[in-house]
Amino acid sequence: MSSLDTLIAFLSAHRAVLISFHLLGVVLGLGGATFADLFFFRFLRDFKISKHEAETLSHLSFLILIALLILYVTGVGIFLTDVSRYSHSPAFLMKAIVVGVLSINGFVMHRHISPKLIHLSFTNHQLQHEKKMTFRRLAFAMGAISFTSWYSAFFIATLKSYLTPAVTLSHLLFAYLLILAIAIPVSQYVQEHYFAQFASQKT
Repeated sequence: MSSLDTLIAFLSAHRAVLISFHLLGVVLGLGGATFADLFFFRFLRDFKISKHEAETLSHLSFLILIALLILYVTGVGIFLTDVSRYSHSPAFLMKAIVVGVLSINGFVMHRHISPKLIHLSFTNHQLQHEKKMTFRRLAFAMGAISFTSWYSAFFIATLKSYLTPAVTLSHLLFAYLLILAIAIPVSQYVQEHYFAQFASQKT
């Protein structure tokens, strides 16, 4: 028996454990994304993000990265237990795509957005600074992508047994892209709403 066969046999014997940790990764990521958004909007009540508040959001961002790592490790393990089945499973493949989007989005957020969260503050200087406004728009958009993608992964993981054979990967991908196409413009509307509220207070 080759090393790969031994690994597959080991993973197959512990498939239930892999699935449990996989769901844990989804729950951690979902919880992290949800609380990050809740805290984010709570912190913006005074139109600024303090250093302490930025650190809190950064910790949640790190938790989301840990959740993604768990999903990668367990996802590969689950895939290897039945390659032929999962390589033809629309739900599994769609979830893999969503995790890929979350990975890119999460990496950019943790490396480039989280360290600069205090720049999200609405100040007179930033009202006149196009670069800061672009950063704010990007942060809101990436937050929307994270939130909707984690909930998409959650519903795919929990409701996949209800999908009929007629549902293909193309159907799921179209639905996911449609959700993103709605969420991102909504995030920009919310950003502009905060901007307008702050500007009205300064006039």
